[in-house]
Amino acid sequence: MKVLKYIEYVLLVISLVLFAIGLMTIKTVDSGMLNIYLVWTYILVAAALIFAIGFPLVSSFKDKKSLKRLLLVVAAVVVIFGGIYMIAPGEAIAVNTVVSEGTFKFADAALYVCYLFVAGSIISLIWGAAHKAIK
Repeated sequence: MKVLKYIEYVLLVISLVLFAIGLMTIKTVDSGMLNIYLVWTYILVAAALIFAIGFPLVSSFKDKKSLKRLLLVVAAVVVIFGGIYMIAPGEAIAVNTVVSEGTFKFADAALYVCYLFVAGSIISLIWGAAHKAIK
């Protein structure tokens, strides 16, 4: 498990270095450093997804009950994302480039998913504190 700690530290150091460079170099929205930030963000999100999905998969293959639970969680997430995508309005807004309606709909759905997860996090924090205080 020490390898994972070292990977975390390397990712943190790279992120801090990129942040420091960006503070010194980014003056306008057209800066090339913003593209580097975006690529780095994609790399971090991909690594998070790999770790978030990979570790439960590896551990779930050891136990049938755990595998069933994992499949139920994956199905629930797919249903949540699908439902939110269906209710997302996808209305066009004024931008300088041509953007498809599907892109607007996806962006709205992503915002709704973020709102849902933030609300869920806040509710679970409050519930945890209240439950602990009651006990």
